[in-house]
Amino acid sequence: MKRIFFIIFIFILFNCTNEKSKIIYHQNLDFIWENEGINWNATSLTLNEGNIYGHTLNDSIFKLDFKTGNVIWTKYLRGTYSNEFPKIQKGKVFFSGAENIIALDKKGQMLWSEITNVKTIGLTLNDSLLFNTRTDEGLFANRTKNGKELWSIKPEYQMLSMSNPSIIDSLLILGNFDYLKNIGNHLTCININNQKVKWKIENRGYSNGKSIIENNHLIINSDSAYQKGFTNKIDLLTGKILWKTNTNPIIFYKSKIYNNKVFVPSYRNGIVCINNNTGKILWKLNKEFYPNTKLVFHKNILFFGTTNSKLIGINEKGEIVFKSNFEYGIGNPFIYKNNIYVNDGGGKLFKIKNTVANTV
Repeated sequence: MKRIFFIIFIFILFNCTNEKSKIIYHQNLDFIWENEGINWNATSLTLNEGNIYGHTLNDSIFKLDFKTGNVIWTKYLRGTYSNEFPKIQKGKVFFSGAENIIALDKKGQMLWSEITNVKTIGLTLNDSLLFNTRTDEGLFANRTKNGKELWSIKPEYQMLSMSNPSIIDSLLILGNFDYLKNIGNHLTCININNQKVKWKIENRGYSNGKSIIENNHLIINSDSAYQKGFTNKIDLLTGKILWKTNTNPIIFYKSKIYNNKVFVPSYRNGIVCINNNTGKILWKLNKEFYPNTKLVFHKNILFFGTTNSKLIGINEKGEIVFKSNFEYGIGNPFIYKNNIYVNDGGGKLFKIKNTVANTV
């Protein structure tokens, strides 16, 4: 009897291994190059003037050549966080970390370093100011020239969660999650010229993602610990909520607006498509395709990576027109010279072939 069970076990194991070996990876992609030694954080990359800047998974930052994948320089910086990107302005490259904010020139020379002693996230540039949010500390405005703090707004009751700032002209939008009952959980609009609150919306326990700002309107996702959540359209100047739709959104990734539709990344439905004027849901995709990267539109197709390591492309109707399997995770898709590229977690860079759709 034991011998029979052993034979059955070996048969099942062989078939599972055989099925796994049948998986085809990187369908309909051109392999560009591989850098095995960079150990990058696949979702932390910024492309600028033919170079890639980003964080590694072993406390360093880097610059490499986009065409070849060769490293130009690396520097030490403690702390690397998914979807925390270097910001670039007028020859300066700004990085955030676990203990400080730094500015380098494009040759990798240190320009300044400002100690924070806490995790700094959400770098946002506006003219001569670098806005940033810090764990348990609040919102800070530092000068891009020398890193010196100009002003800060420190909530009385600040929990660990604060969204990346969104900014247009003199208005900055910030989501804040406070921990005392009936006191916090606000979406706040701040006039950066005088540091005064223009309006505030109490969200009652909901954490906010980064806003889309378009035509004096905000599109923002709010969620409560993956239990439920909403996408809201808000009047930028008054704070009035124009519509509110239950979408179960992933607040780490911004929605995308395209042809008067809002495409919301959702942990329950993959993608939820909403009418931008009314907030009415037009269609839902499938929770199998749970987004785990930024959403990028290219040639009328919405591309994104998923938690089960697939690169997906869908059309405006929600039909899947592109699918490619990855072995080692997926970075954020990005567009360069009218082509769409994507990297994996193993240091490889790929380009989607010129044909838009493949056999799914």
